[in-house]
Amino acid sequence: MPRRIYTLDKEEKQILVVSWKRNYRNLDLMLNNKILGTISSKQELIRGREFGISHDKVLTVRLVKDMYLFHILELKVNGYPVENSMTHPVKKLHEVFFLIMFIVAVNLIFGLLGLITDTDLFKRLGIGYWNIIYAGIFTILGIIMKENKSMFAMISVIILMIADIVFSFLFIKEVPEHVNPFGAILVKSFLVLYLMRGVNAIIEYRKIEQMRALQSRAELEKMERTPPSQQVTEDHS
Repeated sequence: MPRRIYTLDKEEKQILVVSWKRNYRNLDLMLNNKILGTISSKQELIRGREFGISHDKVLTVRLVKDMYLFHILELKVNGYPVENSMTHPVKKLHEVFFLIMFIVAVNLIFGLLGLITDTDLFKRLGIGYWNIIYAGIFTILGIIMKENKSMFAMISVIILMIADIVFSFLFIKEVPEHVNPFGAILVKSFLVLYLMRGVNAIIEYRKIEQMRALQSRAELEKMERTPPSQQVTEDHS
């Protein structure tokens, strides 16, 4: 039975526990150890539900498709994704970063094996120094993408992966018959599709930051228009 724990505020005073059975049946929501609500079926969860968690906060729970294939749980408070939830753009970028580091590790291992073993097969496949350089470039771009939410770095990683697939196709004629590179090409193609999540996540992250900036500006302008005496009265109310 999957179970996730989230905090709905910076002070960590509102703790949300979400649990569900197989195929997202009987999804239970617990807020500070009290039942907030239950969503009985997957169809109801796809339609979405709203739950009031305080006088000024509304929790939206919905099941959405990710990569047009898998369903993931979307949790939002007043339109903003809950921290560390499945659809939060920062969490998506962390997952993409781990994938990039996996690609780095694979290239480092094969590159070092190609240099150490010095076998004819690795030479014909072009495995060696290039894989180590490739891993170094991916490491730099991955860190820049993760830390700065850089669209340039994210797109550069995807372009390099696509270029690698193109070179693999061009290299097929030179590969010995007993080696089938199509499996590796298929895996790389799937990795490119997964890396595209990073592009969408950065777009979502920028939209959220823009929404928060506009909201903060609106609140500041409201305070500036409100007389000081009224501000004190509102603060005590």
